[in-house]
Amino acid sequence: MISYMMNDFEVKDLVKMERGSLRHLACRRYCLIKEGQKGTCSVYENRKGRLYSLGYGHVSSFAIDPIEKKPLYHFHPASKVFSIGGVSCNFACPGCQNSFIAHFRQTMLDYTRYLKPEQLVQMAQKAGCSGLAFTYNEPTVYAEYVLDTFQLAKAKDLYTVYVTNGYMAPELLDKLITVLDAASIDIKAFSKTSMKKMTGGVSDFEGVLDTCMRLKKSGVHVEIVTNIMPSVNDDMSELTSQSSWVCDNLGAETPFHITRYIPQPTLPNVPATDYNFFDKVMAQNWRLGLKYTYVGNMPNHSAQNTFCASCGNQLIGRFAQNTIIKGLAPDGTCRECGQNAHFVL
Repeated sequence: MISYMMNDFEVKDLVKMERGSLRHLACRRYCLIKEGQKGTCSVYENRKGRLYSLGYGHVSSFAIDPIEKKPLYHFHPASKVFSIGGVSCNFACPGCQNSFIAHFRQTMLDYTRYLKPEQLVQMAQKAGCSGLAFTYNEPTVYAEYVLDTFQLAKAKDLYTVYVTNGYMAPELLDKLITVLDAASIDIKAFSKTSMKKMTGGVSDFEGVLDTCMRLKKSGVHVEIVTNIMPSVNDDMSELTSQSSWVCDNLGAETPFHITRYIPQPTLPNVPATDYNFFDKVMAQNWRLGLKYTYVGNMPNHSAQNTFCASCGNQLIGRFAQNTIIKGLAPDGTCRECGQNAHFVL
């Protein structure tokens, strides 16, 4: 049963008492929150030995999106998904493209709309969406809201999507996999040094890799995203190691999105990623055995499309927010050669 207290939600699960404080078990930071204090994301507060979520139900934005925008290219292509964003994050990435909602301030809640999980599901159904996604900011900072909403969504035959930086605790993952269909996971870097620069302090990239493997093994559809920032995480040897890891641990059929960094006011000296750099990464991924590498933030690039890894037939065409299913058969195979194209339809 879901209970509401002045729009602040009391967390009774994924929390334990430890040394007189409360340990939150949703994020890999495992914040130990003392009486009267908040966790790193500033969304969870210890009030007299009880943990409250200040972000539960507070929606900063919602929209009807193509599923490809998440990005998920091999999951219910051309379908519409009801997308929800909240406030805050468990990272402090200096190049964040959604920094306005990701960097929490108490006054931000005044600009949100309070929506119960059942309201989100009703809105998604009314809009004719096939599924529901938590996106725009990191869903882990209001994990309880996500779990409650996904449970209701699954009961109404809506698919569920989690767009994430992957820094969730195993305790949350155990619960999430029971109600989750697909995840778009951002592997920001493949070394502690690069990861720390990308996240503004967190160097534990192995924790993100563990999340990827746990979700993949549980049967959740996983697609990987890496936003390439010049002079930060664009070392080719590091990217080679990352691509090899994806191929060996998640499978050669795993969609891998490499996206162009768009300059942000917070990092005025970091330019946009050079167009030609993506051709190098794509060629490398193909040599390593990855079957589906896509380029993001460049809508005119041919690597927005999906081609059969066996015969080269174009299966799906994408431009901006438009998706056209061409050579993909209803059973997820190539119409030309019959090869499995590894789609969830």
